Amino acid sequence: MINFKYEISKLINETLDEPIKELEQYIEIPKDKLNGDYAFACFRLAKTLKQSPNIIAKQIYDKINKTAEIIDDIQIIGGY
Repeated sequence: MINFKYEISKLINETLDEPIKELEQYIEIPKDKLNGDYAFACFRLAKTLKQSPNIIAKQIYDKINKTAEIIDDIQIIGGY
């Protein structure tokens, strides 16, 4: 069985070069399934990376959107 949080964390790590275990902790399962299966909150990284959560989300989107085979769709909503 695929550990999707871990796999998503690996993809985000390729973009941000942050520890996979730390990134994995930031992945959430939205309460409303209309918001997708998983969400990554960029707010915690904003201080560390000295960038806005929206910019971090866009960087992740640009990288993962082109390379991820396990992801069907990615949307940026605020800092997620």
